[in-house]
Amino acid sequence: MSDSLAELLVQATENPALRDEFYQRFLLSDIYVPVNSAIPEGAVVFEISGEEKFTWAVATIKGAPTVPAFTSQALIDDFFSKVQGWEGRYITSQGGPLLMNLSASSILALEINPASEHGLRMSPETIKSIVDIISAKKP
Repeated sequence: MSDSLAELLVQATENPALRDEFYQRFLLSDIYVPVNSAIPEGAVVFEISGEEKFTWAVATIKGAPTVPAFTSQALIDDFFSKVQGWEGRYITSQGGPLLMNLSASSILALEINPASEHGLRMSPETIKSIVDIISAKKP
């Protein structure tokens, strides 16, 4: 099965003129995100679409706390098969609601397809900017 969002991501990393198109598709696409079911005391707890509560599975990527996210089931399965210490639990969320939830933290970055050579990092500032644009477009 083709992962057209990942293909567009590759094109957008090579051609910055395609980034807007990628972001627009990302906002409406199902994204696979690792989560933790164990909720430590004092942790920020999230819930998407009435699912049970969870915390983001956070990794240190490029020296910063980062939530990894994947554009397909195959990519997240590959990630779980290679990385030790992760539960193997994930949620799917459209990119827009995912960014809205992540914007609640001013320190978490998002790394899309982190195990691939064409991943894309969204800093907390980029996430906030995108969420501000989404919010401004809502009636």
